Amino acid sequence: MKPMAFAAAAVLAACVPLLPHDYLEPSAPGATTIVNRCWGMRDQVEMDLGPVKAFARVARFPPSLRFVELRLQVPPGHVIVPDGDEATLTGASGSERRRVVLGTTSNPTLPTEPLRAMEGGRVAGGFDRNHWLFIPIEGDGEIEVRFPAMSLDGKPFPLPPIRFTPRSHVQVAAPLQC
Repeated sequence: MKPMAFAAAAVLAACVPLLPHDYLEPSAPGATTIVNRCWGMRDQVEMDLGPVKAFARVARFPPSLRFVELRLQVPPGHVIVPDGDEATLTGASGSERRRVVLGTTSNPTLPTEPLRAMEGGRVAGGFDRNHWLFIPIEGDGEIEVRFPAMSLDGKPFPLPPIRFTPRSHVQVAAPLQC
């Protein structure tokens, strides 16, 4: 086999063909969009909120259930305290729904703890402690999410509203390790 043909066969064998993906692309004032390295979708935002970093996306647990996921990285010496446990979801038509925020878990299909104070700290590897918050959602239309007001170390925590817009993405192939 010629070297070029061998290289082409190796590349094709290491890729998986994909179908179109429909997803909700997040955006928020001052946020940075993160492109998924495997699928190429713009499906997560990162927000620098003082000492805290926040990441938002729509997560599927399992594929039939969808949740808005907010991950807060809280460094040592800081505490975030929520003022209530309801988030507001506003649809493109302006209709509002309130949903209880499922708090402090990394998988919303497992038992969750009520939303409570989120203390900072360090975990193995020297990383800031993560706190995950989830809101169950239905449908795939545009929504804006406002989490309950929160305070950081006794002062208002500047978490902006997060908008999710329907998008479609087609990628011809992705590496097997994805």
